[in-house]
Amino acid sequence: MKMSSRVLALATALSCFFNSLLFITVWRITGPSKELFSPQEPNIQYAKQPQEVPGRFSPTTDIVQDPDSAFAIDDDAKWATIVPHSRGFIRLGQDGVPFSIAIYHQLHCVNTVRFAYRVARDGLFKKAHDRDVAFDHANHCFDLLRQTLLCKADTTLLPLGSSNETTVQTRRCGNPAQIMDFVRKNQAFWTGIPYRTDDARPA
Repeated sequence: MKMSSRVLALATALSCFFNSLLFITVWRITGPSKELFSPQEPNIQYAKQPQEVPGRFSPTTDIVQDPDSAFAIDDDAKWATIVPHSRGFIRLGQDGVPFSIAIYHQLHCVNTVRFAYRVARDGLFKKAHDRDVAFDHANHCFDLLRQTLLCKADTTLLPLGSSNETTVQTRRCGNPAQIMDFVRKNQAFWTGIPYRTDDARPA
């Protein structure tokens, strides 16, 4: 009985030793994970690069109207308000890695297509090169918006009626105001802090 107890104790000690050795070896190989954090949510940490904006955004109920006279196609100043300063770029992590947010890339594209259409319609392109550059950008945006719409696959039912009628619907939407607020706080947090040399600085 004493011999069995000694063997069991020895086996347990050896198991603890080798498990500790294995843990140390793996730790040395992989190292600690680099955590990313948000200045708005300092308690949210990530073991890898985040896929979405950190934070909690409450859904909202919005009125969707077609057509919407508030955004006239000729009103460049009004359309400029839908994307925040610096096209909504943010920085995350202890090193401030730069990111673009999908919604602002998509809105930028909608505005790009609108502007290219308006300028072409009104004959405002002074050079063929300027027109070609604008249309190339618009072509990129058309494809981005196509993929975005297919990804979201909105199944809301739309009533059929005359094209001259105004359609008003209540929709359950994301909360762009909260996202905009997050972007402004994030940009204020990183103001004056230089980018790392190995990160791509947003143009």
